[in-house]
Amino acid sequence: MIKSLAYLGVRSPDYREWERFGPEVLGLQAAGHGPDGAVRLRLDEVAHRIVIHPGERNAVAYIGWSVQDEAAARAVTARVNAHVIEACRATPEECAERKVEGFY
Repeated sequence: MIKSLAYLGVRSPDYREWERFGPEVLGLQAAGHGPDGAVRLRLDEVAHRIVIHPGERNAVAYIGWSVQDEAAARAVTARVNAHVIEACRATPEECAERKVEGFY
């Protein structure tokens, strides 16, 4: 079902420090900022793989998994929903923000 980790979004009160830490320490490429000021980092040809959003505490905001197709995405979503975590289809605007075809 799941092919690979596609991207990771986190929140941090120190999100701006990633503008230096990502490129200088981890060797990642700065890939601009999100509408909320989030620091975006690239490690390959994809627009960005890691996004650090402003937040009151350090926490995982979202994890994006690459799947085979829409049927696989629906199957993973059903498994998530079975654990009483509501997952719903993203809006076109949310997809554009993450620069992906779609997500739940």
